[in-house]
Amino acid sequence: MINIIRELFIQEIKNRLDNKFFIFLAILFLFPYIMFFTRHNSYVFRDALDVYTFMFEGILPLIFVFLTVIIYVGGFSRLLNDRFIVYLRMRAPLKEILISCFLSNAFLTFIVFFLFAFNLFIFSYYIEPILGLVKYQPEVYSLTEKTVILDSYKRFTFTQLLEYGNFVYGFTYSIWIGINAIIYSSLGFFTVILFSKKLIGISFPVLFYIIGSFIFGFSSTLMPYRMADTIFPFSIGQQSIWTNLTTISFLVVINLFLYFFTFKMKITSLENTM
Repeated sequence: MINIIRELFIQEIKNRLDNKFFIFLAILFLFPYIMFFTRHNSYVFRDALDVYTFMFEGILPLIFVFLTVIIYVGGFSRLLNDRFIVYLRMRAPLKEILISCFLSNAFLTFIVFFLFAFNLFIFSYYIEPILGLVKYQPEVYSLTEKTVILDSYKRFTFTQLLEYGNFVYGFTYSIWIGINAIIYSSLGFFTVILFSKKLIGISFPVLFYIIGSFIFGFSSTLMPYRMADTIFPFSIGQQSIWTNLTTISFLVVINLFLYFFTFKMKITSLENTM
């Protein structure tokens, strides 16, 4: 079973690395830089952390889940509609096929969004200071070159990790982005399988993210747990990292339920319809 899944996983990754995938990557990775170079002169930055968070501003937090679904689930839903899985079943059981597809989705979405966040970190903390594109003005915030460092430790959730070094913060936060990408794309993966209308399945995690963030925004108590703010915690004050883990744990439980339902209870009916 493991050998079959590994073989299918490798083949599926190769199939996904086509021209459309790399065009998508180019657009995704270049967009923050285009926004930075066209807008940075209109803003006042305290330090490299301001530059880094600036790269995430705009439309990205709103369309994050949509982007995670596009990477793999969109193409996967088309395969289901084309009944391509029927032909794969000549090579392996349906369960192994779906598990390999699930792993392919998780792998690709994590790698893409980890590298996306980490390359912005490298630019903000190491490349931009060499280029000197931004003149830091901590005095505008009543800070000095020394106090701005202490201020950065308490600015946003996860920035408390800056006390252990810039790299620790950048690497850990990039992993956080990648993990959230896996969770939302997995939600889409399962709902695409379970809903007969694939558009509903693709839309479900996007609507869940947007509506959930909107509803949580009405309550000051729930605000720290809002979906968008747990991934991009730059619009509210610093929270405990455990606060963000609460939201992600809830989403993990939902995915575990969908996994169990899909692979333990729904697999027989799926075999009859695919």
